[in-house]
Amino acid sequence: GYLQQARVRGFPKRRADEGIYLLAKSLAHSAQSTECLPVLKEALSINPHRTTEIHGLMADAYLGLPTPELEHALKHNRAYLEDQTLPSRQREARLMQQSEILLRLGQHVEAREVFSSLPAESRQRAAAYIVEGQLMMFEARAQLTDFDLSNTQRRERANEKFEAAIEVLRKARIKDAQHQDNIPESMYLIGVCYAEMGLKYTDAALEKLAPPRRRGTGFRHAQRQVRDPL
Repeated sequence: GYLQQARVRGFPKRRADEGIYLLAKSLAHSAQSTECLPVLKEALSINPHRTTEIHGLMADAYLGLPTPELEHALKHNRAYLEDQTLPSRQREARLMQQSEILLRLGQHVEAREVFSSLPAESRQRAAAYIVEGQLMMFEARAQLTDFDLSNTQRRERANEKFEAAIEVLRKARIKDAQHQDNIPESMYLIGVCYAEMGLKYTDAALEKLAPPRRRGTGFRHAQRQVRDPL
């Protein structure tokens, strides 16, 4: 593109910081994570007045790599959140991102602490229910490895946790009814819960989970998971 060509030729000295920043931002917004990271690093070093935004772009880029680099993403997410002037909506969105990163890193206690800090009325509340549901699913699986219990007791306790996770994931659907950003993922995870409980649901039963008007990728994922339990 034009900006890449301009970089090869060399930006004018007085516009170098802005040129590198615009190129990095363009690459980041076009989901070219691998290509944008070196440019973002350069932009960060010469744009001290744009550090917050660039840290956010870098967090997203590290998460968008073919093999996400979670530790680097977490580092830049935290750097972004150091900005005390952030509007509440932006801060809450990045806190939710941090909680999701911590979940993927296996830092479950920390992930819960972060999403629990969100206000009840936050637009990120549905996403928080998704993370909470996943944490409960991990707890359910842990019950299956408690060999101090009988097989029946392990299964009963695990299923109780899975059922609790399903209730939380349903809250995500209700909370997200207007925007529907999290409904596919919640539907997928509900399907996984049912599958791991050893239940096979008919299409009629699944319709109760995903009404026809809201079916999409999440419904199809759930359908496959329920029919072919893990």
